[in-house]
Amino acid sequence: MTSLGWPEVFSMRSMPPKFCFQLLAGTARVAKCLLKKGLLTFPIGICIDPWQNVLDVHVEHILLHWIQGGHIRFLWVGIPCTSFTRARKYDGVGPGAIRSEHHVCGLPILNCADKKKVRGGNALLQVSLRLLSACEQLGVPYALENPASSFI
Repeated sequence: MTSLGWPEVFSMRSMPPKFCFQLLAGTARVAKCLLKKGLLTFPIGICIDPWQNVLDVHVEHILLHWIQGGHIRFLWVGIPCTSFTRARKYDGVGPGAIRSEHHVCGLPILNCADKKKVRGGNALLQVSLRLLSACEQLGVPYALENPASSFI
């Protein structure tokens, strides 16, 4: 079991034939809703268990293996909006912008903390895109949770 009480999908001895997963699950609200609808679902992300870091190449390979092996019924991806939000702007009220229409991958001049935030967001996006691409190629249904106003 994970620290939040979810079955630890990465250490199961026998995998269910088909299941859904919520990537970058946060509080796992989507996973809980899918379970209520009768769909076996596992939330995955460091908020569920610290070692479920999707930026770890081994974790990413396991997820790709599940998709390519036909185990995944549905994938939900919820990339954190922390660095992709347009709410960060130079208005004197909150934190300044770290991305723009012309610098979607990050503004060229940022402080160290904002550079780290941008790099982390970009890395999560890249992993997510690789997994979503595999789903697209194999006809696995998926959803990318992100508001239309996001820089994603």
